[in-house]
Amino acid sequence: MSFVKEGCTKIVIADRNSDGLEETSKLIDAATGCDILKVQTDVSKPDSVQNMVDQTVEKFGRIDYVCNAAGIRSPRQVRWRAATKPIDRHAEQ
Repeated sequence: MSFVKEGCTKIVIADRNSDGLEETSKLIDAATGCDILKVQTDVSKPDSVQNMVDQTVEKFGRIDYVCNAAGIRSPRQVRWRAATKPIDRHAEQ
């Protein structure tokens, strides 16, 4: 909601939970009426993230800002030791 409150007129929301997407979309739409792209995404799966990026670029032509508020935790690694390389790879493309 912070981005739309600051004046963003186009926003992509991603969640692996379709109910969460719908709820967030309704809140944003009621508050602003901005153009919303909803993409069901599992950020632990690179193909799912790439799909979100592809849909975003197809609809809006570019990505200006990214905010990752998803929590990913590996059962085999302590959180602060988890590699960031999978996330960095998407940022470099």
